[in-house]
Amino acid sequence: MNDKVLLAMCAASQEEAAFLASGMVERHLAACVNIIENVSSVYFWQGKKNCEKESVLIIKTTEKAWSSLLKFVEENHSYDLPELVAWPASRLSPPYEEWVKKEVSL
Repeated sequence: MNDKVLLAMCAASQEEAAFLASGMVERHLAACVNIIENVSSVYFWQGKKNCEKESVLIIKTTEKAWSSLLKFVEENHSYDLPELVAWPASRLSPPYEEWVKKEVSL
C-alpha cells in the first residue's frame, strides 16, 4: 500500500517557511518541502476579511509521519490555527517513492 502523502501549508513569511521546512527535513518528518513565495491569500479570520502575502509549503511525507509532523507544526508555527491539508499521493515513480520512504524515518 502506498502511504505517501502531499501536504500544503501556509506560513506568514519566507523566513518562517524556511524555518519550518528545514525543521521537517532535519527531523526526517518530510523527504522534501517546496516553498512557493509571495502567494496572495484571502480569508476571514475572527470576523474580519484579510488579504495577506504568505509562503506556501508543499510537503512530501508519509501517513506514518503525520502525527509527529502535526505536532512539530503546532509547536513551531506562528499562527493560532495553522493550516495543514493532506492529499494521498496515489502515484509516484518507483525510485521517487523509495527515496521518500528512505528519507522519512518514522
